Amino acid sequence: MARARRSRARIPSYIGEVDTLVGDYVAENVDTPPEDTLTGVLDLVNEYLDDVGVWVDLKRSTGARSYFSAGFPDTLRTPLAEDLAGKRSDISDVYAAEIAGLHVRAAPLERDGVNVGLLGIAQSAPFAEHAVELLRRLEARLESVLYAPDDPAPPADGPPTAEAPPAGAPNPTDATPETGAAPPDEDIQDANEPEDIAEAPAADEKQEAKRPTVERHTLRSEVKEALDREGLDGIGDALALLQTYTSSERAAVVYLDDYYEESTLPHSRGINTVFVADGAVTDAPVRSYLLNEGLGGNLIAYSGEVGDSEHAMAALGIVSAPGDDAPHYDSVTLEDRTRHPNATIGKLFLVGGASLDPSEADVVDSVAMQIETKLAHYHSMKRELSVSLPAGQAEFLIRRPDIGHWVFDSPRQVEIALVQGGIHDFADIVQRVGDPQATIGGARGWVDRMRSLTTSHGGYFDDDAGDSATCMFGPPFYEAASAALDKVETVADMEEFMDAVPPDAGRYAYGAVMFALDAIAAASDSDLGGEPLQISVGIEVSAVTVGNLSRGAGSLTAIGDGVSHAGRLQETAGPGQIAIGPNCHAAIESYRGASLATDLPFEMTSGGNVQLKDADEPAAYYVVTARG
Repeated sequence: MARARRSRARIPSYIGEVDTLVGDYVAENVDTPPEDTLTGVLDLVNEYLDDVGVWVDLKRSTGARSYFSAGFPDTLRTPLAEDLAGKRSDISDVYAAEIAGLHVRAAPLERDGVNVGLLGIAQSAPFAEHAVELLRRLEARLESVLYAPDDPAPPADGPPTAEAPPAGAPNPTDATPETGAAPPDEDIQDANEPEDIAEAPAADEKQEAKRPTVERHTLRSEVKEALDREGLDGIGDALALLQTYTSSERAAVVYLDDYYEESTLPHSRGINTVFVADGAVTDAPVRSYLLNEGLGGNLIAYSGEVGDSEHAMAALGIVSAPGDDAPHYDSVTLEDRTRHPNATIGKLFLVGGASLDPSEADVVDSVAMQIETKLAHYHSMKRELSVSLPAGQAEFLIRRPDIGHWVFDSPRQVEIALVQGGIHDFADIVQRVGDPQATIGGARGWVDRMRSLTTSHGGYFDDDAGDSATCMFGPPFYEAASAALDKVETVADMEEFMDAVPPDAGRYAYGAVMFALDAIAAASDSDLGGEPLQISVGIEVSAVTVGNLSRGAGSLTAIGDGVSHAGRLQETAGPGQIAIGPNCHAAIESYRGASLATDLPFEMTSGGNVQLKDADEPAAYYVVTARG
């Protein structure tokens, strides 16, 4: 019967950050001698966590040796060695002690059921409950180093003493109280932990022992290379590598789509993509199956239950229907550790084959961490983009990163409709109500509604200032990203598609006005601490430069006079009114004559004149009202 391997506890985000830093460091130093990599990692963790010393106590056939971070307290080394002397073979769980005024925690390192050392940290403050999780993460990241083939014999002059080791250099662990120096390696083996130190293997056995370590090392490097590619295609390649390494029949990752916005906006949860060793497969059958089974497409709901997990596996086509004799599988929960609390974003499944041995389980955990880091980055980008773009467009641009770069990182001049909306008389309302929490909370809710309405009308939500917001309707995000979803595969395709789309300012202006009418109607259902929430909107069509001003991945903004023109029109409009400029009015009239078979669903009446930026004379503007 299938069983889930384990589900990692939710942990503070800093542990995930340290985990990622260490993983990157080990991968970047793949050709560095293990001892140098080990001391480098210890220094890295010590520097990141500040005032935390890290050490590793390893027993090899060449003898027991210790490695300390540069920040490890010198005053602790000898007392620690004295306290540990003769105890190591008895430490099967977490080692906890207070020595020389410092708190110490260490976790045993085991290989094939044999104790081979300790991995520990020391600090002045008491430890949080998640300290052991940090040690376990470090062990998984350092596996290729901690359990590397035996090092060559130490120099003839012997290792330095425990009292005066050079910073970051290897040091003897079991300094005796009388001399403070470590006995010879063979004495350490005989006097302290004879049962835990394996005899030196014969030459052929030693060569065989190197092979799994080399394989693990190579696997991690190849997985990192696959996942370093842009987009998500590398996940399938990483799974193929893992499938081969573990001799599993099938490797798969179920990714949970969880893009969402704040408070009143609808949430979207469900199985988004199933990645298998030969690439990504569509999600529709999976989602349909889960909905039919009453699971709601929500991975969190069944991640910890064996029965429900069988439903999920059957839905993926990995095992037969629930109730049948399903093959063995192992699973690891994937989490986004950049959020607090950590959010489940998927699961990694290994189906069929023999149960994982401890070495394989560590490797699977390590690869799972790399995959979840990749998915969390994608997850974050999609969440950010979905605030400003319809979900389908966000998905398209992220999954085709070269096209996403073309859209967001290539400034271009385009003619678009610019919309500026703001809460009328907001400052005075805040003063009258006297309840900042109620008024500001109401304003935030209105901005959320503006975001949602913008994307549902096919526009791009640019920015907000608390009581006002800017939106854009037009290329490259209006028809280009949406219409190109099924037609575009490369940047060249995108450029060809864009060149073939004629400018259509009238359609952009019409869409912007329809959005504004819905925004005003939505505002009438809200209030600011009891005061009515009324907004005013300004719209103008103008040629502006659109590009990414480095506010973040996937951010676009517009630069040009049209932006200030829309703002000036918004100031001119009264409460509940939409004021459009002369260009917008002309574009809509043209659109009506060329494209609409019926009358407009709104009226445009003259509102007078308004002075626009850099205009020699005041320009006519028009007030838009819904018919009926």
